[in-house]
Amino acid sequence: MRNSFFTSLLILLLGASLIGNFFQWRAAEDWQSVPVAMDTLFAAPAQPAQVIAERYVAKDGTNHALAADPVRTRKTEEKRLAVGGSYLDTVAKALNVSVKHIDELEHEVATLKAENIRLTQSHTNPKRQEYKDSFLSLVYNSDSNTIDSLSYIVELTRTRYWKRPWLLASKRYYNDIFSADQRVTINSVRRFTLPEPGPKKFGIGFQVGYGFPVIPAPKFSLQTPAPYIGIGFSYNLVRF
Repeated sequence: MRNSFFTSLLILLLGASLIGNFFQWRAAEDWQSVPVAMDTLFAAPAQPAQVIAERYVAKDGTNHALAADPVRTRKTEEKRLAVGGSYLDTVAKALNVSVKHIDELEHEVATLKAENIRLTQSHTNPKRQEYKDSFLSLVYNSDSNTIDSLSYIVELTRTRYWKRPWLLASKRYYNDIFSADQRVTINSVRRFTLPEPGPKKFGIGFQVGYGFPVIPAPKFSLQTPAPYIGIGFSYNLVRF
């Protein structure tokens, strides 16, 4: 009875591993299938593909953009396609480095749209009108019809988080970009980075488990399942 229980448990773990790997593959396929026009995807490097997968407005009114994971590559041509060849060359020239030495680059474009700005009379100069909030400040000179000063605090927040569509599904990662200023909209994100090493299924180490003892000689045979402690070679069915 006990052996049947442990055998059933091993079968269930194997099934869970296979199901988890399947959904991990499906999640990767879904995330890579962000709707992008084919003529944009294979356009000249000067006009790379946009990687904004989704946009939404949060409860606080801020505009969020969900960006796909970056292009992971070590190849120069793929780097050029990801962010634009001319832009990549400009960055490399400004940093005085070779393109092949750039491991990661991100180019974000955002728009600030401010409307109905109400100017108030300056307390120090009657010819000046002012405006100021948490991000934007400006001073207008009515005598010369010029803006004497204008400053804006650029604040962008990127958050990478994960969710599971269901309990045994693989993690799905999201890259959320937004500004605390509700007037800012993220237009595009273009980036690349180095490839991430994949998880290793095989390993050698200290083990505690339940398995089938093997007697190789004089006649190969599997014994009754039993608990064991030792050092050995393993293939990981489930990773915690």
